[in-house]
Amino acid sequence: VPRGLKQRSAPISDPEKPPPKSPEEAREAPPGDTLYGKAANRARTPASVTKVLTATAALDALGPSTRFTTETLLDGDTLFLKGGGDVLLGSGKSDPNSIIGHAGLGTLAETTSAFLKDRGRTSVTLRADVSRYKGADFRTKWERVDIGMGNIAPVKPLMVDAGLVSRARFSAREHDPVDRAVKDFAKALKKRGIDVKIEKPHAAPKSAEKAAQVESAPVSSVIRYMLMHSDNVVAENLGVEVAIKRGDKPGLAASPQAVLNQLKDMDLDTASITLDDTSGLIYDNRISPHELTQIITSVVQREELAELLPSMPVGGLSGTLIERYTDPETKPAAGVVSAKTGSLATVTSLSGVVTTKDGRLLTF
Repeated sequence: VPRGLKQRSAPISDPEKPPPKSPEEAREAPPGDTLYGKAANRARTPASVTKVLTATAALDALGPSTRFTTETLLDGDTLFLKGGGDVLLGSGKSDPNSIIGHAGLGTLAETTSAFLKDRGRTSVTLRADVSRYKGADFRTKWERVDIGMGNIAPVKPLMVDAGLVSRARFSAREHDPVDRAVKDFAKALKKRGIDVKIEKPHAAPKSAEKAAQVESAPVSSVIRYMLMHSDNVVAENLGVEVAIKRGDKPGLAASPQAVLNQLKDMDLDTASITLDDTSGLIYDNRISPHELTQIITSVVQREELAELLPSMPVGGLSGTLIERYTDPETKPAAGVVSAKTGSLATVTSLSGVVTTKDGRLLTF
């Protein structure tokens, strides 16, 4: 794989760092024969390359067409805004041509207000229902300062713009993303003639009547957004959703092992992998180049995972690789390297596929 001199950092999470000078392992896919290896079985910190594991597990466990539903429920005078795992909600109208903001709180408010007015209601008490996720919403090995730096936010099943304060590169994240979502929704209701009093989050009773709902982009698109932007919040959200799908505890505590168990169920070698999160922010995560290449080779060979590789950034063209492979020395790799970047203060990683001049597909 040609050397690159400069990478474009992922919006939000990947500071600028040069990519590795050479792959630690490369193999042909298919058939998967190893062509090159150097300390390929030594596990090391993957940084955001961890997201390759999360994406593979999520696509297999959840399915590419699954969507996350955000809904409103009415119980007496109380309206519940119930989070269903969509952390890419928009504050305005739903945008069917977008991944972030595919489902919009403005659209949900429009249908909900019509429901309320049909029942003669022009005022409600509004509560968020975030009972889908249990336990801590922030890992002990994460740093709270990273919220202000835009790297992560408390992980909840109800969030606007993945917790970003604004849709701008290097934006900070919300310290209380649920509060932001509830206030955005209340504002949208008020615009439509509904008086709103906000109270603390609470789970909706089973007897509550469904008022309206909006649906996210499909999981395949959410994964594409996560890989292209190296979004840690979306990666953690997908990890929790894998845990829920597998019947594990629905929260951050169970999600790393749920991802590993899903990969094991796919007959992938995970023997030396250690995961403390599903985004790659934690230095204690470990994976070997051998395990990375065999996972990616398996993705190439499985029809049901066909959407994963096209979702990765492409050298010189998209995502976190858009500014790599643009100088004369490395330009031949532009357009033929598809890979996931990873960067922490002392870690740089890159893993994916490259097409050779004679059309062979290699994983590295």
